[in-house]
Amino acid sequence: MTKQRQEAESTLDHKLKEQMYELTSQADKSIQEKEKALQGIIDHSLKIQEQQFLDEKESYEKKTEEAISAKYDEMFGKALAEVKQQFSQKMEQKVTQIQALSKKIAALEFSLQNTQTYQTGSVQAHRMSAAALSLIDQLESSKAAEAAMHTLLSVAADNAVIVSAVQALPRAAAISGVSTLQELQTKFEEQVHTKCRQAALVPLGRTGLEGQLLGMIFSTLKFPPGPEDAAPESEKDTAEFVLARARRHIQLGELEQAVEQMEKLTGQPGFVAKDWTQKAKERVAVDKALKVIKIECALANESMSHLVKE
Repeated sequence: MTKQRQEAESTLDHKLKEQMYELTSQADKSIQEKEKALQGIIDHSLKIQEQQFLDEKESYEKKTEEAISAKYDEMFGKALAEVKQQFSQKMEQKVTQIQALSKKIAALEFSLQNTQTYQTGSVQAHRMSAAALSLIDQLESSKAAEAAMHTLLSVAADNAVIVSAVQALPRAAAISGVSTLQELQTKFEEQVHTKCRQAALVPLGRTGLEGQLLGMIFSTLKFPPGPEDAAPESEKDTAEFVLARARRHIQLGELEQAVEQMEKLTGQPGFVAKDWTQKAKERVAVDKALKVIKIECALANESMSHLVKE
């Protein structure tokens, strides 16, 4: 019985061990499966959390980047606006400075141009004045002035007024000279007036020597009329009264009026006075031309003085 009991106990113990082992194995297996399932859940949960974290991280980074970008855009916009404003102000200052410099340059250029114009014009005016003075001196002293005329024409080639005045001078001014007023006055008193009266008093039809002698006698015996003497209407243009008026004009230096009277003489008195009248006309032409030349030289010098004042 003891043996059986021992065997039974041994068998029971063995079964218990087997059962325990089996239970333990099942428990371990169940535990492992649960641990595996739990690990899967944990892994899945971690993956979800990791994905959420990554999504949140990406979203945060994106928002942060957008915020930073917006902030930098705002800062850049402000900085750019300030830079633009500063640049605009500097450009306005530069433009103002450039405009001021441009005005100064324009003023300097104008002043330089005026200076150059004055220098050129002054030299030209002085050369023209010197040539004109030389010509005036020769023409007023009855000298031949061909060289002086050519000189003035060359230095005043651009002055049409002076060129016209020189070209209007009589031919005698260049070749032989033109008689002065004093020379004409002297010759008229000493020769022309007397000879014209003698020719005028020659009796009609007496053209020979006898007639000339009679004219000389009558001119001596008959007093010439004065310039204030009233002439009958029928005799106002006779030689005696014409010579009287011409004589008065000549004494006063009024050559042009004297020439107008002398040209009224006809016949022998006109022939006798022809040479003197021609010389007087030449002097009148010369005086007119010299007057124009003097005025033009004065205007040229006056224009130079205006440039200096400016």
